[in-house]
Amino acid sequence: MSRCGMLICALLCGLNLFAFNLDDIPLTSERLNGYERGNVESHLQSMPLDNIEGIWQFPADGAQVVIERFTPDNYRNDGATRYRLVVVQSPRLSVRPGTVMGYMIPSAKKGYYDACIYTAFDGGLHLSTPKKFILKHSDDGRLSFVEHKTGVKVNLWRMVPYMFRYSISTQDNRPEEMNGCIKIFPREADHNTAPRYL
Repeated sequence: MSRCGMLICALLCGLNLFAFNLDDIPLTSERLNGYERGNVESHLQSMPLDNIEGIWQFPADGAQVVIERFTPDNYRNDGATRYRLVVVQSPRLSVRPGTVMGYMIPSAKKGYYDACIYTAFDGGLHLSTPKKFILKHSDDGRLSFVEHKTGVKVNLWRMVPYMFRYSISTQDNRPEEMNGCIKIFPREADHNTAPRYL
């Protein structure tokens, strides 16, 4: 390999070390100050927003989160778009406003986002157990969550003779896109969006 090729490879590897990676988020959530509903609304009204940004409500329990752009500490401002989900209101009294619920980045497909969301409550003041999700944003102000599962599946029944291969399995016909939230602030007609460049 030529010197120029090795230099380009080293440069690209070095730039990748500073990239924000969803696999590197902390195992427990952090808590930020100033995330009461009124503060969040005034902050959102003061800036141009992407379509995904705003306050979202989970219809099942009424919990509210804000999705906002951010630049992680100790990262250079590289122009990449990153978002974090922060609790604004929760039916659980121990999950306080300002608790970071997760992080997300846009994918190459329009309206889809890769996310890492905390899925368990540790009994104290933090959320824990981050898992990967695919978030789908629709034009009518809905955001659906689908867990991204990876792993190996082994079917041991294949090793049993044909006569004993019958098994009992469960069936769940609930669509995966049913879990999610609805945008409640700002309404699409009420805010200025960030300019879109072609």
